[in-house]
Amino acid sequence: MQLLILSLIVLNGYCIPGQGISVSRHSIVGSIRNGTDWKSIKRETRKVKKLNHKLIKKVGSKTGRRYVRVEYKSTRSDVKETIKYLKNIQSPDVVDSFFIEICDTVYSRFPFRMSGRLNDNLYKRPKIDTVFGAIPIRGLKFGKNATLLYVDIVMQDFDYAIPRLIAYLDSDAATRLVIGRSTYGGTDYYLSISDVAMELLEIITYCDFYDNASNEVLFSNLETEKKDALKAKIASWYLENEDKDRLDQILVFLDNATGHSYEFTCRNLAFLGYEDIAKDKLVEYFNKHCPQYSEETVNKRLREILKIDRY
Repeated sequence: MQLLILSLIVLNGYCIPGQGISVSRHSIVGSIRNGTDWKSIKRETRKVKKLNHKLIKKVGSKTGRRYVRVEYKSTRSDVKETIKYLKNIQSPDVVDSFFIEICDTVYSRFPFRMSGRLNDNLYKRPKIDTVFGAIPIRGLKFGKNATLLYVDIVMQDFDYAIPRLIAYLDSDAATRLVIGRSTYGGTDYYLSISDVAMELLEIITYCDFYDNASNEVLFSNLETEKKDALKAKIASWYLENEDKDRLDQILVFLDNATGHSYEFTCRNLAFLGYEDIAKDKLVEYFNKHCPQYSEETVNKRLREILKIDRY
């Protein structure tokens, strides 16, 4: 979980503009983005807490005070977990090495929320830019080491990579991957290791496990019970279907999926080359869950989801 502060703090109907917000936003997320060492960032969280308490005191908002306590605690906890993770990791494999890289080195972009928008560049080894040392992948720009590690994970043996990534869903350690928020004034936020692990799981399995499209909340920000339930669901799906081929694994997942997770997984199926199966599964879904849809409406939804004009 992490600190998400808007350009204006809004508490009980009051908007408080001021430099305190820039301290909150730029001191924490900016320091993460710019490579400030994690111990210094941990100390910075105290300053943000004090400043926000001062602003909230002007408004007299009890709700606001609770908000700051919760957000301060979660942000500081994430940073402390990062420090502990980097200190204690031993004999790292390719998955560990990737997460060490994104916690310890500064990057600019990551293919976040790509399920339903997959592209071939996510699954092949790119050419190295020997001038800048960065390797551009659509939606992703890492330094050379992390990019090659990312590709190695995606190309890794399925039965090795998936259990390792499922285990990493437990870690909310802050990474240096910062995402620009498209709403609420454009406030940026960092990704935790668990957010990145979930993204990699969806890219590798083609299953939209976490319905990002319907939810502004990061996986790492979910309540513990919900996170544990989703992790258990993914682990159960994998263990019960690890001997099946990739298509059958996806079809089993669809049997229990709904909403955007169902639609995006069908879109991933079409990307894999199973367009007719994706179409049939969507028609089956609409007939079951949306019996009021006319044939024209079903065809319209097929065009919207699969991005294919002929339906």
